[in-house]
Amino acid sequence: MGTATHAAKVAKPLIAAPPDVAQPVARQETRFAASKQADCCAAGASPPELPRPGHDFSRIRVHAARAHPAAAHGTLYDVRRGRAAPVQQTAEPRDQPPAQPAQSSADAPAEPRGPARAGGGLHAAITYTPVVARGGVDVDRVGVFGVTEWNPTFMTNGGIKSSENGFELEAEFYLTINWDTRTATGFLSKTNITSENDTALTDRNYKKAAADLTPNMAIENGQTPAEKFWCRDLVERHELFHVEELKRAGQHGVDRARAFLEEASVTSKQQGDDLIIPARKVIVGELDEVSKKPAVEERAYGAIAPAYCDLAYKIETKGDKGPDKGGYPDPK
Repeated sequence: MGTATHAAKVAKPLIAAPPDVAQPVARQETRFAASKQADCCAAGASPPELPRPGHDFSRIRVHAARAHPAAAHGTLYDVRRGRAAPVQQTAEPRDQPPAQPAQSSADAPAEPRGPARAGGGLHAAITYTPVVARGGVDVDRVGVFGVTEWNPTFMTNGGIKSSENGFELEAEFYLTINWDTRTATGFLSKTNITSENDTALTDRNYKKAAADLTPNMAIENGQTPAEKFWCRDLVERHELFHVEELKRAGQHGVDRARAFLEEASVTSKQQGDDLIIPARKVIVGELDEVSKKPAVEERAYGAIAPAYCDLAYKIETKGDKGPDKGGYPDPK
């Protein structure tokens, strides 16, 4: 389940030092490994259920840029290749409901930003726009339930310009995030369980379903076996966690890049232009950091583990009642 362009991992984020301009994109995918029942599912206690988001996501990885939403007539910097190219106007980005990811290193306060030096220095105005969309990722491979991919784009409006107070830079940073999950049927025809009242549950299979949906805290802080049964809704919540972490890391990266530019000693336009590529590397470095494995997946699995425990507990509790006392039907 489950952060230039970077490849994400199976339901896990990837962190690395600020990448080279030609570094490949990060990627995260949602997979499940066979495991034992989790300690978090103690008998007789139902763990608290996590807040349910208004939409869903699945797996993370980074991919090549598609049509870009940056405004026309600017200079588009390809973070992966380190070259500029003209940008075409496209549709406005869509807003997505917020999620509640765990605190990560990307949430640390950004470096203080100071005003442009009187009579010199550089003032950087960088706007940040995360663009989230479902689809455009490959979820049809064996072992994958969901995918999330990200692609960064840095665009400046003519580079560094002289001003009465020194120099100015107007730039835009777009973080494109695509995500998706498998349909109701998982790979190898695994059965999607929507709740403890799912009609696919019977007196013969409910124990296996509960075991498959019980997170193993020893594997990536809560990966589930999902040998025959999985839960699409919780895979989507896992991917949404990745999406929200990436969005926050993008903002943090922009704040740090702005501080980096304004704290530099700039006495000429050329000096300012030479700082543009390093500044975008600062932003991408924050995204790589929050995508680092295994920490990225451990945070996501750990955040969703209580919801899995709760579902498994409810399934087993209902099934143990028996077919004649409110449990699951006995398939004749």
